[in-house]
Amino acid sequence: MTERQPATMTARMREYLQRHPKVGIGLVAGSAVVLVAVAAAIIGQLRPNAAGIDGSPSPSVPGSPTASQTQGASPSAPASQATWDGYQLTDVGTPLFGSIWARVTVDELNVRAAPGTDAAVVAVVRRGDLVQVTGDGDFVEERSWQPIVGNGFAGWVAEGDDDGAYLQAVGTPWLFKPQRELALVAGRDSLLAYGWASDLVVPPYEGNGRNPLTYLSTNGTTWNEVTGPVMPVAAAAGGDGGFVVATVPNYLGPYTVQLSTDGETWAEYAVIDLQPTSAAWGPAGPIVVGLVYDDDGFTGGVAAVRVDPGGAVQSLPLPGAGLGLTELEAAESGYVLFSRGSLDLVVSADGTAWTTERVPGAVEGAGMVRDVELVGNQLIVVTTSTETGRTTLHHARLAADGLTWATTTAAPFGRATVDSVSAGGGSMLALGWDQDELLPRVWRSTDGRSWTDMGVDAGTFGGAIGSEPVWADGRWFAMTDGVYASTDGATWEKVFEAPTPEVQGPGCPPPDVVTALDLLFLGPAAADCYGDTPLTVTVWSPLVDGLGGCCPQQGVPEWLAAWVAPAFVSPGPGGFSGSFGVYPAPDVDGAFVTETWARVTGHFHDPEAQDCRHIPRQDVPHRLESPTSVVADCAARFVVDQIVPIAP
Repeated sequence: MTERQPATMTARMREYLQRHPKVGIGLVAGSAVVLVAVAAAIIGQLRPNAAGIDGSPSPSVPGSPTASQTQGASPSAPASQATWDGYQLTDVGTPLFGSIWARVTVDELNVRAAPGTDAAVVAVVRRGDLVQVTGDGDFVEERSWQPIVGNGFAGWVAEGDDDGAYLQAVGTPWLFKPQRELALVAGRDSLLAYGWASDLVVPPYEGNGRNPLTYLSTNGTTWNEVTGPVMPVAAAAGGDGGFVVATVPNYLGPYTVQLSTDGETWAEYAVIDLQPTSAAWGPAGPIVVGLVYDDDGFTGGVAAVRVDPGGAVQSLPLPGAGLGLTELEAAESGYVLFSRGSLDLVVSADGTAWTTERVPGAVEGAGMVRDVELVGNQLIVVTTSTETGRTTLHHARLAADGLTWATTTAAPFGRATVDSVSAGGGSMLALGWDQDELLPRVWRSTDGRSWTDMGVDAGTFGGAIGSEPVWADGRWFAMTDGVYASTDGATWEKVFEAPTPEVQGPGCPPPDVVTALDLLFLGPAAADCYGDTPLTVTVWSPLVDGLGGCCPQQGVPEWLAAWVAPAFVSPGPGGFSGSFGVYPAPDVDGAFVTETWARVTGHFHDPEAQDCRHIPRQDVPHRLESPTSVVADCAARFVVDQIVPIAP
């Protein structure tokens, strides 16, 4: 049997502990459960199977596809071209686990009702057939078994024997497209775009797939990638001394802070005992806040550390800082800790003595803080009504003894919700969204009380509201799907967008042979394959119970832009884990009946997708999403036009 390479996580952990032995000692105890799980997965892959197989007598690497798979399309060709030869395989050593996809590598393989050769055969899969592993494997009769769902059935198959694997994982890059998530901060004489990148090829089974991503610019137009922070940056701040970043691990490891005077050369990082959420640079230097964890997990508390010029960290006492107070604002007069959703503030003029304040005039449960901005020693607190979304501005002065509140005014924003206020260049900008049109809005002010609507274009910032703008080099800079720049707050130009790798599509089975299993596998890529071509597939309607959770996104039209799909279907009776959401049209012919088979006809790219919009909720701090992305999501949804019950 060929010896396999060590798992990536194991190799990374070994390298990490060798470089940081003191940190490693603390990681060992906290990571014991994770390491046991990883070890079990590795052992399961290395364990030899018993002689004899359940299915084909001659397992081998994939050969020619079966007749049913020899027609279709390449990723770049129309689906009518006869070039379909199945989905792309990954390396043979890729382990199998719940939710991963695989192709059969043997001539015939029995699918059984339970693990073990004594269980009834419910189906037979053949070389090249596609299946999905739906849960944890089992070890019966000295061999590994995997629960799978196929086209019209669900059951268990033997994973392999000493001679080779019966299943080989299939690559799924189109399901996990490369992502870039960046925010923006201004330093003394440069801009730092920071965050993380994710370039996944198969579903992540170690870490979260995120890697650090940092860009630096001295003029806001030319951006260069830098390789300073060792892990993805969760929070950053800029000041006269340069930049500070706080990072989170992309797999097992510590939370850290790092300093840089220029954004290019970064000092050795320091480990911190909190999960960072925000950072700000004020009179006491950079301060990082975050959530507190102990051996049992999150404690519900918030803590802060101050970073001195040498990189050492000092814990700061925060009075009554409970869950939620995780955003920090600073200026030369001090610091303000707040949360988008609470009405409490924790303030300090020197970064050492902190006091708790409550926004005056705001009623608990009826209002929430959207943002705060500290300009000199003048504080502006933006609150919105959780019922109407109307904005109110609260003004105060920060001194050594805390806040002195001045006026509370109803802001002249009409039926619009303000998400952020930022200061720079002798003026202030407020970013928000129109509640009726669901489009971005920008206002400008010189005193924080009188505001002028700048009449921005609907496509400003890509049609979304992102992190608040910063002022640098005589311009405003804002970040959503890229960096946008403006000299006046009215006209914005995209000046930078982090490049992303191109994603190879999976290929498209012809419309006349596509199955529900294919649609489940293709995910959003199915809409690119078939456009609005009508498709007819056989599906199973599983029992779905308990979906929902906090704060679902509202949308219009409601039937197509719903946060949770109105119905779910499966290729076979394998439970909810192997199902996908579908959207019955308002005039659909027929209805789904739980735990039955049906023949459905539907399509992607429904015309009403062009009208899809998401509505930010008023009672939680949701921001406006780009209409372009919402339309794309709706266009990728399978709209059901007809449902015909069929016999088992």
